[in-house]
Amino acid sequence: MRDFNKNVKRQIRELAALLYERELDEELSKLDKHFEAWRNGELPPFDLAEKIHHFHQHPARELYNRFSYDAALDMQVAYGIVCGKLKAEEVSLEVAEALARHIGFYKSGMEDAQET
Repeated sequence: MRDFNKNVKRQIRELAALLYERELDEELSKLDKHFEAWRNGELPPFDLAEKIHHFHQHPARELYNRFSYDAALDMQVAYGIVCGKLKAEEVSLEVAEALARHIGFYKSGMEDAQET
């Protein structure tokens, strides 16, 4: 992370942990649908095992890698704010101001994507 003060760094880490939990929960919900299909006899056990393996090798690993690199947590939090996965009331004014440049970067990228 950049040269933020200790309080801002702590808050960014806490927000990153919250965002990680939410994104992992989303991916686990997708996996749970396969468990439900398996319980209902709609998905063979080998197919479920393959879904579990895919979850472990791709979404779970990608999320772990995104959130385990401390230097990029400020970018992850800024993205979480812009895409709405972190609510405005969860982000202090101090953190929002510290991440203003990152937030602006993601907002402009989203605006550019909407224009095309």
